[in-house]
Amino acid sequence: MIMRIHLMTVVVCLLAGSSVAAAQPAVHGGIFGGPSSTTLSATSDEPIPDFDHRAGMAIGGFFVAPLNGVLAIEPEALYTIRRAAVVDGPLESTFKLTALEFPVLFRVAPATSGAGVHFVAGPSINIRLTARQTTESPDGSFSEDAGDQAKRGELGFIVGGGVDVGWLRLDGRYTWGLSTLNTDTSDNTHIKSRAFTFLAGVRLW
Repeated sequence: MIMRIHLMTVVVCLLAGSSVAAAQPAVHGGIFGGPSSTTLSATSDEPIPDFDHRAGMAIGGFFVAPLNGVLAIEPEALYTIRRAAVVDGPLESTFKLTALEFPVLFRVAPATSGAGVHFVAGPSINIRLTARQTTESPDGSFSEDAGDQAKRGELGFIVGGGVDVGWLRLDGRYTWGLSTLNTDTSDNTHIKSRAFTFLAGVRLW
């Protein structure tokens, strides 16, 4: 009789433990990528042309570590391409930056928002890989390395949201560059990046 009681106690504990484990949100991760609309924002004491938007992209992976049933930490690693252009009469100069981007986001999935809906926000550290300027004129085009004009590191802030549908994930997010990109800040000139990115991906585990 005592053995049967002990056995029943063990079974109940195991069932309770498995129920609690099932109720806990699972650590997961995957890959995603997609197009972006990117530009540069410039301020200066001297007149400076506005930058136009150009197409960019981002591709990489994400890792979601739940803190509770609603809040999670989401570190990411992305390879990004950002472009912006300046038009001055017959001349058009296009700037292309490639970088490794490391966002560390807070992820919120409100229970009342519907299945799979989430919101993300947090800082991002970018490490520039290349910088290039291409100038087009009626006489032809000329491309040159612009690495000496752009800083190696950049701090940004990301805010966005998305939805998880089974193993699929769709996100839309906006990124503000918080730090100055240009190395020459004469005339109090500060150039910062801006990007809206659409990401589609798949959860791998």
